[in-house]
Amino acid sequence: MSLLKKLLAPTPKIWRQIGNALLIISTTITGYTAYIDQPTIALISMICGLVGKLITSLVTDDTTTV
Repeated sequence: MSLLKKLLAPTPKIWRQIGNALLIISTTITGYTAYIDQPTIALISMICGLVGKLITSLVTDDTTTV
């Protein structure tokens, strides 16, 4: 399955919830660390959250047989 087809395929509910939780946690940490003037930690947290959300978006329920 190509990368584009994986991205456009429906993601199972549990993986969507995990990805959303990762994004919420990283956004909270990013906001707090930006507030206390720690830009390096904010950038690392933001990148980790975005990568985690992208990876969980690529998970598909591939139970079809050929």
